[in-house]
This record gives sequence, C-alpha cells and structure tokens, in this order.
Amino acid sequence: MKIEEKQILYRKTIGNLGKSAVIEIGTIGGLRVVGVQEQKTGKIKTLGAGSHRAVARYLALKAEPQIQISALEKSEEAHYADFKDLLPFWENVVARLNSKD
Repeated sequence: MKIEEKQILYRKTIGNLGKSAVIEIGTIGGLRVVGVQEQKTGKIKTLGAGSHRAVARYLALKAEPQIQISALEKSEEAHYADFKDLLPFWENVVARLNSKD
C-alpha cells in the first residue's frame, strides 16, 4: 500500500536509528506513520502507524527498540492503556503499508 503525496500533510525527522533518519508522516485524513529511511534505496520502511502519533511511535519502538526519538510531543501524550486494545488493528495497517500491493 502506498500513501499518495497529495495526502501528506507533513513529513518531519523525529530521530534516528543508527545512521538512518526516523521520519514521521501525517496525512490529511489523520493517519500518523513512523518509518525509517533506508540508506540504499531512500525508501521509507513503515515501523508504526496509528490514528495518534503516540500509537505510531509505540509500534515503531516495539519494532525497533534502538530508535532514538529526539522530537518529543508531550502536549499530545497518550497512555498505553488508552490504545492497547487498538494495537492489533494498527499492527495490521503497518503490515499492509509495508506490503508491495
């Protein structure tokens, strides 16, 4: 699955994973995606996605615990208990975003 450029509201670097940039993408519809830009191809591999940046970041850190996030968003903090029931759904979304369809 691919997100079309016209759907992207913002794209910013929020940290790193080794030498690779960790990117957060927000869409017009409210989807938040966290991914890592692959060194060789320049493509972004999705690590986390959600309706809230806390969900996307949680799933990204679950997938890659070595991520160093430097851009903190405390004003929009969500607690794990608030979204834990939604994680299986968003894990499926991450898998679909990484599929070649």
